[in-house]
Amino acid sequence: MDPHSLLSLTLLMLLPSLTELLLSLFILMILHHLRRMFSLFPLYMTMDLFLIISLIIGIPNFTLASFISGRYVPFRLGTLLLPLMTMALLIYETIGTRELQRLIFGLVVTLVSSITVFVIMIEVLSPEARNAIIASTQQFSTPVFLKSVFLFTFVHLVIVICIPIIFQAFRNWDMPFHFSLFVCLGIIYVCRDLDMTSVKTLPYAHHIAWVVRFFLLLVTVGVTSLYLKLLDIHIKDKNSKNSLFDDFIYHFQSTDAMQQSLQEWEERYQLILDNSPELIIIIDKERNVLNANATAINIFGPYFLSSKQTEEIIFDENLKPLPRDQIWQELLDDPNPHPFRFFQHAKLKIDDDNYMDIDFNISRGRIEGEPVAIIIIRDMTELRKQEKAQQELQEQLVHSQRLESIGVLAGGIAHDFNNLLHSIQGSADALALQSNLTPSQQSLLSNIHSASKRASSLTSQLLAFARKGKFHIESIDLQALVEQTAQLFQTTAKNIKFKVIIEPDLPTISGDATQLQQVLLNLLINARDALSSNTENPRITLRAQAMRESTNEWNQRPDKDLDPKNYVCIKVKDNGCGIDKETQQKIFEPFFTTKEVGKGTGMGLAMAYGCIAHHHGWITLDSTVGVGSEFIITLPIEQPSTSTTVAS
Repeated sequence: MDPHSLLSLTLLMLLPSLTELLLSLFILMILHHLRRMFSLFPLYMTMDLFLIISLIIGIPNFTLASFISGRYVPFRLGTLLLPLMTMALLIYETIGTRELQRLIFGLVVTLVSSITVFVIMIEVLSPEARNAIIASTQQFSTPVFLKSVFLFTFVHLVIVICIPIIFQAFRNWDMPFHFSLFVCLGIIYVCRDLDMTSVKTLPYAHHIAWVVRFFLLLVTVGVTSLYLKLLDIHIKDKNSKNSLFDDFIYHFQSTDAMQQSLQEWEERYQLILDNSPELIIIIDKERNVLNANATAINIFGPYFLSSKQTEEIIFDENLKPLPRDQIWQELLDDPNPHPFRFFQHAKLKIDDDNYMDIDFNISRGRIEGEPVAIIIIRDMTELRKQEKAQQELQEQLVHSQRLESIGVLAGGIAHDFNNLLHSIQGSADALALQSNLTPSQQSLLSNIHSASKRASSLTSQLLAFARKGKFHIESIDLQALVEQTAQLFQTTAKNIKFKVIIEPDLPTISGDATQLQQVLLNLLINARDALSSNTENPRITLRAQAMRESTNEWNQRPDKDLDPKNYVCIKVKDNGCGIDKETQQKIFEPFFTTKEVGKGTGMGLAMAYGCIAHHHGWITLDSTVGVGSEFIITLPIEQPSTSTTVAS
């Protein structure tokens, strides 16, 4: 034959079949890729349609070729079976045996139903149509026709049922997926060509057809491999060595039991998920939320399910978004079959203003062969609050112990130093009685007297801090004490908005009124000094009220068994420069001051701390730099007692 004619015939056979093959594969792969969105129903309906079209085109040509000698059957009429069976094997690899069993059952039903309808249509042909067929074929007879149809049906049943079994056998023998697919599709062409090998008029055409078929097999396997690679579809590992046929028969023998078991297990898993306090979320690589338990839906709302998470919702403790693309890539690259990552001290964004303290882990799984992220989030908000409260309590304990140690040291030093001062003061008094002192000597003695008084005052403050001074315990009207202190301070609070708030009917307290008034004045003067940088709207508030359990200062009590009904508090608040955290740790220590040299001894707050501690109360500080400070004094209410002077 002329090479040019041979090439033309080859192209004539190849191009239509290649176009039909690629178009069919494209349609089926698009539906396979969108199966999560539209389910598998459109894919199965399309595959049934391909089978019906293949039967409609194939039956007449197959049957006519059975009794017309030398008739050539166009090659491309069998092409639709290639994409159909390719997708069936792909479903087996990516979804599983059960889904393929359902598909095979549907294809068998479609095949048998279509053949039956075609036979009935031939049987009920009108005499005119039957005479026309006899006139054109010269050899038409019903028995030959039925034999041909049954043979055609048998060939397709072999293809639909046996090819998946053969494919699974290859895969169980650890044959590569692409090799197994190529061999099974080649067997399909052999089955289709069993009754067409006796072509007489075009002997060379049959060989060309097989060359073209071989090329189309390579194209089919190549396109399938490219589809799996581009979409990163994972091929399932096959652990079971049972045949598909055995599984198929077993499936129909135990359908009711299996469905009942599946339903029970589904209810159990759903019960566990919905009653779990953790948030459980499944997200695919496009950030679509595939599933979420009841806890997550209650927090994010019903529209969270099946939504696409375009915004960041998980942050680190500094509210910086976590690199979830990097985390996802690390999970994909991890060779571990069950990789996961665990994160602590993260934040979950509930809405624009609310964040939840969380710990969470993210692991990689697969659904229908495609990778998904399983995120399990645990609400740590209450635990973080407890940890913070415990840490603050520990810091208070350490701070109290440190001040106690300093107090013991300061008390001992002050006591010895006070004895030395008495000696110096007595000697100075004795010298002052001399009659022959010069003016210069009298001036020096006066300096000694003044220095001794200042030193004595300083030791008194040290003893007060160490709780070794003298206190006159009496019943004190708290309202009167606060009002008198406010009047004394009012004259020094120039250009400052000074406000006094006293809760009515406050109970009386027991203590030394002079010492407590000195403490309040000290705090008010410190508040005034802190307002030197605030010239716009300087404010100081002096407040006295009963203690309430819900307040922050009550949470800082040294003993958790105390009753708030037995305590009152006095607050001194300003909107000055504030105090940083580091300074707050040292502010009650003796001789610690932030004032310039000569403007403070560093004993004012130390004396206040010791005085309040002696009154069985405590003093706390709440301050933010640039916002202001608030000192809170907590004192017990009066218990039945008598006034007395006590040397501590």
